Amino acid sequence: MATSTRPPDAGNETRVPWYHRLRDKYRLIILNENSFEEKVSIRLSRMNVFIIAGMLAIILIFLTSYLIAFTPLRELIPGYSDSGLQSHQEYQVKRGFIAKAGV
Repeated sequence: MATSTRPPDAGNETRVPWYHRLRDKYRLIILNENSFEEKVSIRLSRMNVFIIAGMLAIILIFLTSYLIAFTPLRELIPGYSDSGLQSHQEYQVKRGFIAKAGV
């Protein structure tokens, strides 16, 4: 005899598509723990949270790229060398070879 793990009324329910649940409203409430006084109350939906998280990720990527591209931090990236630094290194190598050849 086979037993089913589904409740008896599970077949009568209609499933709501996931994209319809994106617009369901939720309330985020921040309370004072001691007095249970409501400090902040925000109405959110899942779509709002995804949009805000996506925007923050894009801004973080942009700021990181900007920081690396337009500050001296770019010289710390392996394989990247500044043209002035490279010419100075070439000068040091040539000077070393000339000093060894002259001795």
